[in-house]
Amino acid sequence: MGDCRFVHIVHRDVDVRDALEGLMTSEGFGVQNHFSVQCFFETVRQQDQGCLILDVDMPEMSSTDFLAKMVEQSVDLKIVAVRANADARPVDCEMAAAATAFFEVPGDLDKAVSTVVAIMTLKDGD
Repeated sequence: MGDCRFVHIVHRDVDVRDALEGLMTSEGFGVQNHFSVQCFFETVRQQDQGCLILDVDMPEMSSTDFLAKMVEQSVDLKIVAVRANADARPVDCEMAAAATAFFEVPGDLDKAVSTVVAIMTLKDGD
């Protein structure tokens, strides 16, 4: 999983996770789906590189706590934040500052994929 072309997906909706996984796989990325934040932190390693597609409304941890835990575990992944269309609450400031981009899902799946492709292309060129 230390490959630069690797995408972690943390989302509460299995259909969204599966759709994103299929799209990312078709772009040539390795993908690890996580149904919970806890599952992500049990699986991710410090040396992992790539990108994280994160449902910012995961119920078990606030965005602030999630970002703090990433720092605590020395996880350095680019974040593409996603949320459901129906969610009207504003995104907290910490996540807004940390995320590379925000998208509504399932509506903006193609935009999310093209953003991940762009992020990974930049990382590959580093």
